[in-house]
Order: sequence, then C-alpha cells, then structure tokens
Amino acid sequence: MTSYTDEVARIENGVLEALGTRTSVDDVGRVAVSLLLAQPSEEGASLKPLSPTQHTLFGNGLQVVVSSLLDAALEEGTPAMEYKLSSAAKVPSLRLLLDASLSLAPQGVTHGGIPAALLEQVFDSLTVAECEVPFAYLEERLSDFKQPAVRARAALTLQRACNLLIHRLSKSQNSLFAGQLLIFLAKLLPLMERSGVNLQGAFHTENSTPVEDVAEGALDSLGKTVDAEFYGTFWSLQAAFSNPPQAGIEWSETARAVKIVLERLKKDPVTLTEAASGSSISAKYLSGSRLLSLQLRDATFRRHFLVQCLILFQFLEAPHAAKQAWPVLKGRQIEELKALQESVYESLASVPERGPEFAATIRQLLLDESSWAAWKQASCPKEAFERPAAAPPAAAKTTDPLGPPFKRRKPSRDAVFGVTLGTEELDRLWNLTEDNLSGLAAEDRGGFKTVSQLMEPVLEEMTDPEAPSLSKSTMYSWRTLRMVARVNLRAFVASVQAKGDLQVAARIMYPSRCPEPAGAGTASSGEAQEGGKQEDVEMAEASAAPVASPSAGGGLAASDAGDGEEGRSDADAGLLGAVAEGEAGPETASEDGQIGGGRGPRGDEADSPRTGPSGDERAGSGSPAPGSQAASGEDPSGPAGDAEMEP
Repeated sequence: MTSYTDEVARIENGVLEALGTRTSVDDVGRVAVSLLLAQPSEEGASLKPLSPTQHTLFGNGLQVVVSSLLDAALEEGTPAMEYKLSSAAKVPSLRLLLDASLSLAPQGVTHGGIPAALLEQVFDSLTVAECEVPFAYLEERLSDFKQPAVRARAALTLQRACNLLIHRLSKSQNSLFAGQLLIFLAKLLPLMERSGVNLQGAFHTENSTPVEDVAEGALDSLGKTVDAEFYGTFWSLQAAFSNPPQAGIEWSETARAVKIVLERLKKDPVTLTEAASGSSISAKYLSGSRLLSLQLRDATFRRHFLVQCLILFQFLEAPHAAKQAWPVLKGRQIEELKALQESVYESLASVPERGPEFAATIRQLLLDESSWAAWKQASCPKEAFERPAAAPPAAAKTTDPLGPPFKRRKPSRDAVFGVTLGTEELDRLWNLTEDNLSGLAAEDRGGFKTVSQLMEPVLEEMTDPEAPSLSKSTMYSWRTLRMVARVNLRAFVASVQAKGDLQVAARIMYPSRCPEPAGAGTASSGEAQEGGKQEDVEMAEASAAPVASPSAGGGLAASDAGDGEEGRSDADAGLLGAVAEGEAGPETASEDGQIGGGRGPRGDEADSPRTGPSGDERAGSGSPAPGSQAASGEDPSGPAGDAEMEP
C-alpha cells in the first residue's frame, strides 16, 4: 500500500513534468487528476468528480508544486509569476498551474477552494511589493471566481487572504494597494454578504497620540506663545475618536473640548487651501506644540479634524445592538449633540475651496453609512431591498392593493403594423406606413383634395342609385362647397339656395356627365336661340371665375371703351343682386346668354358677354350682340364643360 507522502510526491512529479511539456490548461488539469486516480489521461474523456479524501490529497499535492515553483523562481532570481520550468514553455508555470486548477472547478471535478488556497499560499510566500503581480492575476480572473460553482468555496479563502495582506501593508506607503484589495472584495462578495460587521465592537484603541508637556513661555513656529491649555485640549480629542464608547461615557468632557476647538477655529483664518497643500497622502500628523498654530490654518488638516468629529457624533447618535453595552445619550445630551453637529457642519462649510459642496457631500456619505450600519446590525435582511406594496386608497372598493386585473384592449383592425395607441383613429394614423417615415416620400401624402376629387362621389351617386349618398351630408357638403366657391361662384350660389345640395352644383359644373332630372321641361328661349347646345353653358361657367376673382392681365368686357371699370362694377353688382333676390335659377340662362339673369342698376351693361379673346379687342366696338362669337369665326363651344379653375 502506497503511503500518503508517496502519493503526494507522485502527484508533484507528474504535475511538474506536465507544466514543463504541456501548454494547454486542460491538458495540465487532466494530467493532474489522472495522476491522482492512477489512470491514463485520454484526451476528450470526461473527468469524474473527486471524493472528499481525493480533494484533500489533490490540494496538498498542488500546494507542494507551488512551493517547488516558488523555490525555483527564488533561486533563479526570476519573479514568481514569470518563472518557466523550461525555455520552450510559452506560459509561466505558476500561472498555468493556477489556470488549470481554476478550470476544473466549473466542471465539477474539484471545488473552488483549491485555486483560492493556492493563491493564498502565493501571497503568504511573497513580499508586499511582489504580491501586486499575483493580485493583478486575481483581478483578471474575477469573473471566473464569481461563478457560483467556484465562489461557494473560494469566497472565504480569498477574503482571508486579502485581509491578511491588508494587515501587512503600510497605511502611508501602500494606501493605493489597500484600496484595490478592498474594491476587489466588494466586487467578489454579494451585496447581502454579512462580512464587514463589527459584531465584537472592537476599536483601534492602540492608536495613541503623544502629547508634549509644554513649558511655560514656550514659543511656536510663528514666534507666539504656545497656549498650553488649548494644545492639550485639542490633542486629547484623539483619544475620544479612537474609543467612541469611552467618549460617550465622558460626554460632558468631550462636548466641552469640541466647543473650545470650534471657537478657536472661528478666530484663526485658513491661509493654506487644500489645492495648495500638495498631495493628499494619508499620513499621521505630528502633534508637536510648535506646529499646532500652523496646522490650524491648513484647510486639509482642519477638514480632517471636523470629519472626525462628525463620525464620532454619528456613532453616539445611532442605535446599537442590544448585546453591546455601549452608552446611549438621552434627553439634553442628544440636544447638545445635535447643536454641536450643526456647528461642525457650519465650520466645515466655511473652509475655502468649495466648502459648502464638501460639507453637503460629507453629510450624504454619513447618511448612507448609517443606513448600511443599521442593515448590517439587523443581520442583513432581504426585505430591505424589496419595496412594499402600495396601500389601497381609503375609498377603494377592493382590498387588493393592485386593484382589478388589467384588461388589455384588443388591437384595432387598422393596426396593421402592430402600433396601438388607444383609439381607432390614432391606430389608423400611425399604421399608414410601416415606419411612419416612408410616408414622407410618397407622392400622395394625404393633402387637400381638389374639386374634381370631391365632386366625383356626387357624380357617381347621380348615375348609380346604389352608391353611397353624400350630396345631402352636411359635413361633406360644407367641405365641398368651400372649394366650389373658389372655382364656380354660380354653382356655389345655386347649391346654397338648394340647402347645400351638391347635385345642383354638379349639374352646373359638369352638365355633360349628369343625367337629366325627371320631368325636365323644354329649354329656355336663350338655349333655343343657341341651338340648345351645352357648350354655351360650359363657356359661361368658365367665364364665371373672373367674376369672383378678376384676373390681373385680361380685363373685363365693358359696354364701351371708355367705361371698362364702371361696367365691371355694375356687372358684379348685378350678379350679387341676383344672389340676394333669388332671381337666377340653377339651370336658367338669359336671352342674351349671360349667366344669372339678374340685373343691376345698369342691366344693359351687365348683360354684356364676358367671354372673348381679351378686353382690348372688344374696346371701342360697342356691346356685341348675342352669338357674336360665332359670327366672328370663333369656336362657339368655348372651354370644355369639365374645365375647372383650381385655386
């Protein structure tokens, strides 16, 4: 039977040989486990979990390998994390061994305590300066150590190793390294980890501050006499800061000393700001009597002292666990503490270089610290991170704080692209296109419709009895007549007299497309004279637009060359008179061919035709007789019946 020592030696020799010849992390781990199980290492074969006894033997064997690597690196004079067993190795041997042990834990072969124990051994074997390199490796593998299968057994070991390393560090020379270790532990441990709780209530009472015996008449650095009483009072507060429970027991003496120092700080101005004092190295201040007058004028020194006072006051004010026999201030003592606390904040805000901002930051930090300490003393309850349910209103009919279950509205049929905004109209607007941006490039962006588009449903209604009826719709009629008034004033007037019937306007604007009404009589005398052609009516429609909005360049026909403007005014007056008196019917034409049979004060001039090439050609020729266009060789048909003048 092989002894325990022989098994460890066999694992050591096999792993060292693998580290010198293998470069893969998986190969090294497989070789180490195969040596333990006394089985050949087959590539691709699955590894079985080790038993507790095998775990212990495997861990001890790897620790012996680590010791051999550290000794070999020391003899060669090479840093431990850079030492290689052979010149052909690409990866340092110690780093390869740590990676191999770490890769076995997620597979379930070993637990995470083995790589953590190896790192703890490395930290214990190296100096403080050399420990920064393996700690950098530890930070690189933080995500691996945070895996549940690894952290369950590695957290406590790594926490112990980091705490022991922190105790070895110098507070003045290695403060940055100590902060990196604390940040690493904060990242490694979960939020509800109970570590960091001072359950025993231990304080650093060994941190004593020496106080000199000031001789009578001694001078300080400024050549002034040293105030021996104030000097002793100021530095005696350091004992209260290092032992807060004792300060609570001797509260009256502590409060008196703080008041004396605050009064002195009000008298001595700050001459050296924090920005001018240089680097902020955490060093312990000297307590010589000759330096105190200069130290009180230093902004950094003053802020250190005032923050110490605030930390002490928070401890004495906050509640503590019942098993800790610490003093508790009551009644007037609490009131005195509150007053001193506000005085300290005022003195802190008066220090130059953004004093109010610094005081506000310290106040918030101490508030957060008190909440964290209370949560730790309550054994880190999970309920502190769960928001309680909201209470129902006083007049609520149900006791369910969440109210009735939410009923999701069914999507509208217009929500073809899945956008639902609560109403059918909004759903329709937001689902016109897939992304609502492609609609900006469309030719038809849903602008104002023309008269032809608005009148098209009315024409279909007149020809097809089964078509939807829009001519009698008040809203549709109002929208359409607004556009008709800009194009054909006669059609607009006739439709208004017919109580907004759009079919009346359609018969005037588009006579060729409208069927004849039932029981229609013979044409008027004026139509008989022109041969009953619809073209004359269409010509009159085209000439109606200048009546509503005269063109700038053509001019209107007048009865004679010298009375153009007067004839234009009389013609407009005659048309408006027809609208007011209702003399013109929707389908009648005057004997002279004039649209709207109404006459103004000078009806003979208003009846003059308003069509022709231009006003200049008709000037001086008198009023042409009816049918003068045909006599002069012009096309009697005039503009097409469906022609419109768009706005």
